[in-house]
Amino acid sequence: MNKVKIGTTIEVDTKAALDGLMQATPDSLRTPGEAIDYIANIAMGLQPRVAKTVDVACTEQIRVIEKEMKLLPQDGSREMMWSDLEATRSQLKRLHEHFSSYYEQDGVPDELRRIELSGGAYALIPSNWIVLGTDDDAAKCKNVGVIELGEEFGGTAPHFAFFHNGSYCKDEIIAEAGRAWSSGCNPRDNHAVMGSGCAPVDSDGIKTSGTYYFSDLRNASFYETRGIGAPYGAAIYFESL
Repeated sequence: MNKVKIGTTIEVDTKAALDGLMQATPDSLRTPGEAIDYIANIAMGLQPRVAKTVDVACTEQIRVIEKEMKLLPQDGSREMMWSDLEATRSQLKRLHEHFSSYYEQDGVPDELRRIELSGGAYALIPSNWIVLGTDDDAAKCKNVGVIELGEEFGGTAPHFAFFHNGSYCKDEIIAEAGRAWSSGCNPRDNHAVMGSGCAPVDSDGIKTSGTYYFSDLRNASFYETRGIGAPYGAAIYFESL
């Protein structure tokens, strides 16, 4: 087996996690390098069938947790129970984002919408996603954020796309997406221009009772180098010079 020595810096929590893994399996994992090799063999270079099997399990548990969140009691225990469920859902979401990059997604739409971004880039997103912002907003930004609403919004809420340059106010985006969906916004229309600063969240509880996911579109090259298609066909491209 070929070995190579590398030097790098890791977070303190990562070091603690590696130490814990070695302590749990002292006979097979005796060094940090062996622990890293072990994790890499489990989580990287996966066959599509393996990745999809794990990903499907993760997404199913995410749905189960969202239902549990919806049924939490309206008393003093809600906040702690919500926090525990949210921590679990967050971990499952990270696993989903990782494993879903190793296999071709089903149901890629035939019709994609092109949106021009700054710096000669453009995004392709499904035409049934609701865009929060205008073409002028997009032309000033280099990133496309995506938000997905949970089942409490009807179970059929589409994805929402918004534009940013590295920072944004989640409360404002959540409120805007909730208003757009509840008002029957047509996905083919650009929604109202996002205001500057953080607007108050609607009184109907979009933030406190809603479940939602935030992510950013990846560059198309991420998927091309892996020989797979982007989820939903959505990605950021750059014009060839």
